[in-house]
Amino acid sequence: MSKKLGSFSLLLEVDATIAAHAIADHKTHTGVSLSFTGFLVRCLARAVAENKQIYRSSRKQLQLEIHGVHVGVLLEHDADSARALTGHVIRAADRRTFRDIHDEIREVQSAPPSQDMLRRPRFLRRFFRRFDRTATVSLTSIGVGAGHSGWGVSTIPSPLDVVVGGLATKPVYMDGEPEPREILDLSLIFDCDVVDALAPGFVQQLVDLIENADGLDEIRPLDATPPPPRSNSRFLRARGDRYAG
Repeated sequence: MSKKLGSFSLLLEVDATIAAHAIADHKTHTGVSLSFTGFLVRCLARAVAENKQIYRSSRKQLQLEIHGVHVGVLLEHDADSARALTGHVIRAADRRTFRDIHDEIREVQSAPPSQDMLRRPRFLRRFFRRFDRTATVSLTSIGVGAGHSGWGVSTIPSPLDVVVGGLATKPVYMDGEPEPREILDLSLIFDCDVVDALAPGFVQQLVDLIENADGLDEIRPLDATPPPPRSNSRFLRARGDRYAG
């Protein structure tokens, strides 16, 4: 029996100023709150689709080519006085527009929750068991929230899980001067038996897509946002975990 490689975690700080401002401006002018999770889902799916080599299996790479990237998400919504978590898979997210993904997320969140959703531990166990059979990657966005910093961890059995942490305003030096920027904390957790965490291109492309607000052109004029970031992202920490067996 071959030895398992275990997991590898990467903690990032990503400059999400353009996207955060575009979504905030849209709400100010229209009253519609767009899904930041939907934006991240599209960026993640596109980065995976354009870097299929991160998967060690050529069969999996072919499946991505044919069917696209399915992103599993946990969505939170109110159920009277309780909060419910809904597991949902957004299919072929790499081939869809941001607004299409946003509409699907809002539709799921607005649906009445089932009793399974309200019995959270039991529902989550069932969702996690079937997760790796229905989704290519996962994105967990039940994070710290706006205005706070922090990274999240996840135990979802997924080849690649992106955990959304905090989104806070921090000073970043640009052209030698400090500027306030919206910094997003992300945790990337790789199952190294399935994906190659060190494959070139994927992480940098994911960062570039987020920093340049990929897909948000449809909701705002190109000249209505701050100048694009200049490689402000920081790869803060990489951690490899090895598990027995």
